[in-house]
Amino acid sequence: MHIYVLREGIVRAFINVEGQDRTIRLAYAPDMIAVLDSFYTGAASRLNLQCVKSSRVWALKKADFMN
Repeated sequence: MHIYVLREGIVRAFINVEGQDRTIRLAYAPDMIAVLDSFYTGAASRLNLQCVKSSRVWALKKADFMN
């Protein structure tokens, strides 16, 4: 599991409901973004992350972030 810090770009968090994508959140540099339910539980999530503009991110592993 990872948490991401956007250095450049835009990332959206979305979920598919009845065949349609529903945007939950947009993140802009220098925001942090993660799929929080999966980040905390380690289980799969229905939430997805997608870069909607060319992006550069720092990816932090959960263990490193928690330290």
